[in-house]
Amino acid sequence: GLVIAIFALGGYLFLGGASGPTVSAVGEVELSALPDEVVIYVAVEGRDKTAQVAQTQMRTISDAVATALRAQGVDDSVIQVQSEQIYQDYSWETGRQVLKGFVASQTIIVRTTETRSVASLVDSVVGAGGLVQSINFELSDAHAASVKADALTAAGKDAERKATALALGVGKGLGSLVSIMNEDYSYVPMVYYARAEGASDSDAKLAAASLTPRDVSVSARVAV
Repeated sequence: GLVIAIFALGGYLFLGGASGPTVSAVGEVELSALPDEVVIYVAVEGRDKTAQVAQTQMRTISDAVATALRAQGVDDSVIQVQSEQIYQDYSWETGRQVLKGFVASQTIIVRTTETRSVASLVDSVVGAGGLVQSINFELSDAHAASVKADALTAAGKDAERKATALALGVGKGLGSLVSIMNEDYSYVPMVYYARAEGASDSDAKLAAASLTPRDVSVSARVAV
């Protein structure tokens, strides 16, 4: 049979087929949300000619960082080890690669809802030997779930508006919903501070001292 495709408003109108005439559209939305968490990413390193000693050094600093955070009233439940690795450390000398030793590294994540305490937390981390890699504004799991629901609802309504317009454009009305699918949902944390190469600990302390919450962007995409 004859298939007529009409391209408009980001959707397609299909006439014919066993299920009868259908119209499809994609709804998209981008919302702003105020984060309710500040997340501090901390790097801890140990370096030595042997992997065992490098790892011992790393764990010693890691324990010191955790102890310093507890002293600030941070609960163990919001201190998470994201990753840990040991790798060989090389340098180039007279045109050849020379093994210097081993590096043991660990990434620790600290989450807090108290923006006023971030400066003191950063001071504690740095004082214990940790390196602040970045400070982000993020959504907690509960807040993210609520914002996601709002974004998907808005994207669904956008898809319905587009489908209605497509149908009206060819003199038809919108019928019953045939299918709906979540194509995408995402949000990008707002990076307040990111450690640059050669940056000093004072840079992180200065950033933490002037911390101001900022909105993050949340997007959703729904196909109907």
